[in-house]
Amino acid sequence: LLKEIAAVGQRLPSDHRVSAVHWGGGSPNILSPDDIERLTDALRQQFTVDPAAEFAIEIDPRDFTADQAKALRRGGFSRASIGVQDINAKVQEAIGRRQSFDETKRAIELCRAAGIGSINVDLMYGLPQQTEESVAAISSTTASTADT
Repeated sequence: LLKEIAAVGQRLPSDHRVSAVHWGGGSPNILSPDDIERLTDALRQQFTVDPAAEFAIEIDPRDFTADQAKALRRGGFSRASIGVQDINAKVQEAIGRRQSFDETKRAIELCRAAGIGSINVDLMYGLPQQTEESVAAISSTTASTADT
């Protein structure tokens, strides 16, 4: 990644300004806190990053740590998208993505504690074992727990 950042940076005009950075398409939180800081430092050294640039990341809540959350904030991340997909145990089993409500809540709390102010939850539809009723249950569950 560091080599790719340098290669791209060398090809852009010197006056090119970065207004948004998004880490996703997998689980970028497999990176250690040191890796997060090295990558964000490299981005800022290689590119002219607008001071108001949004840094966003997709997070798998199952393995997310407080140290990662702190490293993200130090790196300038202001937005986190928490990957949930579905809260129904049958759907989670069918897609091979088991995670508890508590794991998801903990990831959100870690982001908030680190000062990441914009947090959303990624939900998907059209997954195996989903029904109209199970998707409707997500809405009622998330609405009743939004303040927790």
